Amino acid sequence: MSRRLFLGCPVPAQAAQALHRWSVAQWGDLPGVRVLAPVDLHATILFFGEVPEERLPWILELCRTLEWTPIEVRTGDLAVMGRTAIAIRLRSDSPVLGDLSELLGGGCAWTGGLAEASRHNLWCLTSACPESDIQRARRRRRTGAAFELHVTLARAKTPPPMPAHAPGVAFTLDHAALYESHLGPGGSRYAIL
Repeated sequence: MSRRLFLGCPVPAQAAQALHRWSVAQWGDLPGVRVLAPVDLHATILFFGEVPEERLPWILELCRTLEWTPIEVRTGDLAVMGRTAIAIRLRSDSPVLGDLSELLGGGCAWTGGLAEASRHNLWCLTSACPESDIQRARRRRRTGAAFELHVTLARAKTPPPMPAHAPGVAFTLDHAALYESHLGPGGSRYAIL
């Protein structure tokens, strides 16, 4: 048996409500668009995919000992990511983003944004990621693209019209959490482990 897991940062409740209200106003009545519930809004750090049950204790222990450095973020522009995700990019001047970009892209430069022990734990967690995700991160790094935080606001079968302006929301990603994704007919639902 396996579990579909990822490491992410929950969007704080007040910011999640604001983003949700804005998303419902934009796309809530459009057929084929599902706006995510406020409780499901998060910024993904590492996607593990289907993880065998026997690897779960190891991943949980690394996540429990992770000392997350808070990241002050603000919303940026909107984007369609993958085939179905309508997302808002997050902007920040935090050195943590530089560390994440290096770690997830296979680099070794350390900006000092993450505690050394946490940096080691995150590096270990990358071994649980699908190889394609790590290859994609390394390709981004080679082309000069930094790690990009984003929050998926909605899912759509066909990308809907994009508003000219995104909502201006600032918040702090103050902790990382291990999530389990449950796929179903109404879309994914997330539970924090």
